[in-house]
Amino acid sequence: MTFRNSINMDMKNKLLILTILVFVLTIFTSFLSNQQVSAAQDGGRIIDNSIFLNSNSMTKEGIQSFLSGKGAGLANLSFVIDCDLAGTQAKAIYQSIGAPCGSSIPASHIIFYASQIYGINPQVILATMQKEQSLTTASNPTSWQLNQAMGYACPTSGDCESSSSFFYQIDNGTWVLRFHYERARGNNSWWYTSTSWTCGTEKNYYKPNLYPGQNVRFYDQDNVLYRTHFIANAATSSLYCYTPHTYNNPSGLFGLPAYGTTGRYYTGSYNFVRFFELWFGSTRTGICYGGNESVSVDVQFRKYDSRQDLATFMINSGSGSGCVESHIWNPGYGSWKAHIASNQPGISAGSKIEFGNIDGGETDVPILFGLQNTSTNKIESHIWARDMQRYASQSATNASLVDSTKSDIIMGDLNGDRKDEAILVLYEGTGSGMIELHGWNPNMQQWIYQIATNHPVISKNVMSVALADLDGDNDDEAILIAKNNTGSGKIEFHVWNPGQWSWQSHIASNMPQVNSENGKVVFADVDGNGTDEGVLVGLKGSGSGKIEFHVWNPGFGSWRSNHASNQPTL
Repeated sequence: MTFRNSINMDMKNKLLILTILVFVLTIFTSFLSNQQVSAAQDGGRIIDNSIFLNSNSMTKEGIQSFLSGKGAGLANLSFVIDCDLAGTQAKAIYQSIGAPCGSSIPASHIIFYASQIYGINPQVILATMQKEQSLTTASNPTSWQLNQAMGYACPTSGDCESSSSFFYQIDNGTWVLRFHYERARGNNSWWYTSTSWTCGTEKNYYKPNLYPGQNVRFYDQDNVLYRTHFIANAATSSLYCYTPHTYNNPSGLFGLPAYGTTGRYYTGSYNFVRFFELWFGSTRTGICYGGNESVSVDVQFRKYDSRQDLATFMINSGSGSGCVESHIWNPGYGSWKAHIASNQPGISAGSKIEFGNIDGGETDVPILFGLQNTSTNKIESHIWARDMQRYASQSATNASLVDSTKSDIIMGDLNGDRKDEAILVLYEGTGSGMIELHGWNPNMQQWIYQIATNHPVISKNVMSVALADLDGDNDDEAILIAKNNTGSGKIEFHVWNPGQWSWQSHIASNMPQVNSENGKVVFADVDGNGTDEGVLVGLKGSGSGKIEFHVWNPGFGSWRSNHASNQPTL
């Protein structure tokens, strides 16, 4: 809920452009011992400024896909984007970014345009709509839910503004979130010049003019003091100005007591955090909760800042931050280039992370795929920005959920467009009785190819499919890797011809077969020359006691290099 402020909407000014804070994990050695913390446990910092202001977290298409995935009626509704209601200067900015003022457009587009105009994360808007009206998931929203979408000018006690509309709510609600943020920072020139600013003071839930650095008292409905918070940042101040309900932990979550002396208190801030973290990850950079606490790690390669693939130590669950973490080695594997704690709580076995070049550029983006137990009951794709602090896009695919012990998703270029596509690999239980490859188009809503290979179904613990450019022609070859139970007693590589119905070559390497728990075989362009090399990664039982990297020469008959890293084995 928010309170009506006497503000001249015509005096809005151009929004500020802000950069995204990149969290860097500085103490890598403690990643297994730190305690997980929810953003909501600290009511004085319920959301970080960088996340609150991340207006690029979702595209128009990403918002639309998210609403569709939630079964929201909003996904099928359009509204007039009445820019005149936003004020003269705001209308000019709407027009300057291509908003079709006066036209009827999808609700998702209205949310997107407001996020761009006022520099507020669209995920904040979606969580606010859910907190206020359950609108983000309502399958058949009422006119009241639509016309009070963000609870703007709709106080906890008292009448809501009657002359409202969906556009009016999204525009004004998003604007006032940014307005409160700027005032909390002492910026009195944002949108109009004024030295006066008062947060709502309804029922004395908190004192007015809420600035970071203050201790603020919160009272329940019986006017009994039950929480005092030290306000840490402007984004938290804005949310409390918008809805003066402290995070109160009504169910005693996270092992903490349920706050309040009488039990009569509001839950607006708690619900905001709950929905945001359920859908988008932590509201605090580098701090997560609610993820899988068992330790699960992996080693992958990615193009991080150049065309050379760099090895990456992934902590998929059980990290100190509680988040998925990515620790990137320098070439040579003896030191670290970067430590990243993402916005995503630790993932379970039904999800996996891949890196892919999806835009034809020189770097790979990390992608979280949900193969099992997703909220949409579809395989889901969550594409991170390079720094893993936000999702650039999220979508439910056209594919039903699969058993992750019998299937996989890999990234590679089999269609020759020099961009990686996501490929669903089915190892068992296929209709054809063969290993199958199903390649998605970029938005993962249609198949660009579906291939039944010439190899019968088999356990993925015995064989796995990889994609690599072995000859430097910018097209990937599909390779069936046999790590154990091979006829030769060696790790074997079976390279398909295009179409995957005949073999180009069968190669027994110089390396005896290995157990999947002790080592994995990957392909990477470790020197940036445009050709992928095979790499045996020793995860357990290495002679050095460290994770080891053994790079094959072409043909897999000899080693090009052998490296013991700085990281102990698992």
